[in-house]
Amino acid sequence: MSEIKISYNIKEFILMTLLFEIGRDKVITDQEKIYFKNLSSFLSIKEEDFFNIKAKVKLSLQDYTDNKAFSPQDFFSQIYGRLQEELNTSESNLIIQTLHSKMKCENTYPKSSLLKDFKITNSPKTLKTFQNDELQSLLLEISEKDWEDELTKFQEQIIDRKVSDDTSVIIKQEEQTGLKPGAIAGFCLSLLTCILVSGISDLATLVLAFIFSMVFSIAGAGIGVIVKRYILNKDYLSISTPIRNQYESYAMTASELLSFWDSRVELYLHYKKEFLADKIKQAAQTTGECRKVLYDLYELEGFDPLVETKLKEQITQMSVVSEEASQMNQIIQKVEDQMMKKVYELKAMIQKEKLLEKKQYEREALASRVNQVLGKSEKINAAWNEEKTELKSQISGMMTVFQKQILHTKDLVLAEIELK
Repeated sequence: MSEIKISYNIKEFILMTLLFEIGRDKVITDQEKIYFKNLSSFLSIKEEDFFNIKAKVKLSLQDYTDNKAFSPQDFFSQIYGRLQEELNTSESNLIIQTLHSKMKCENTYPKSSLLKDFKITNSPKTLKTFQNDELQSLLLEISEKDWEDELTKFQEQIIDRKVSDDTSVIIKQEEQTGLKPGAIAGFCLSLLTCILVSGISDLATLVLAFIFSMVFSIAGAGIGVIVKRYILNKDYLSISTPIRNQYESYAMTASELLSFWDSRVELYLHYKKEFLADKIKQAAQTTGECRKVLYDLYELEGFDPLVETKLKEQITQMSVVSEEASQMNQIIQKVEDQMMKKVYELKAMIQKEKLLEKKQYEREALASRVNQVLGKSEKINAAWNEEKTELKSQISGMMTVFQKQILHTKDLVLAEIELK
């Protein structure tokens, strides 16, 4: 699907309609929260505008009596009506399909139903046709690869890892609370046992009892930690759930986005190019073998002409495979080249940020010395804050562009493989 531009006032209308439709039955389900999260992330409404919209919706719902549950079909119907008031049919169709894709409501309102309800007919793009079945399958695989879904899964893995790490830290901290009670309990219990069993007849016995109790206090501390750990691990879900909620609106950092490129996109394209290179190599080897056999046949008299024909057909087929594999490789390379431009730009911005951070460290060291004499480090900090704000804005913009580049990889592939 092509990249689209939606005016800000339409974005506000979309969000306001979504909030109204979700809130009109006064019950917000987990699935509706997901719809809101998915769509609001795509719309990118300013925070102050969001609160204004939320307040208006809340006011509108105070006297609203229709408690009908949220219906994606009704929601999209209202949006589509507004789109047609301001845009042409083609633009309206493209936007409504994009919103459906971003909201991820396929299970409750399939895209086929959306297309049928709004009488949308998408003209399928004509792909090149390869004679080789493996290459044709690869062509279809690359053209239909859902990188948006891959990116979402990658982000979920990052969140899972962060939740696990944060939860482990809390559990370790809580484990220590079992150390002291366990030690005290072990000491007291062992000392009391010694007194009851042996009695205190002299100082030596008392010292031995004390030493024995100290040993058991250490064991008790260990047991206390083990018991505490067992209890905490049993309650892992209750500990991790609030932490996971904190990451509900987590946005990947520039480094994490680049990690997605390195570990998923680039690796995927690399493996496909290796497959194609191997295909070309096999075709060349087979062609060479066929030519050698033909040469040997020509040296003989009375060979079967049918064999010669089959060998020549095989050479022709291998030539086609080699040509098609080369074309497929060029498509992948063009897609990779376009995306690498964004990767290099983003890496350059990250490097610039690191250099500025190093420079700021040196400034702060100098400011500390200057402050001892003049007390005027405020100017240095103000200059750094201004540079940092500008750089973070640039990096954020670069990440957005790169992320869109990844999500529209399918469109890049289709643009390359669409027949003229």
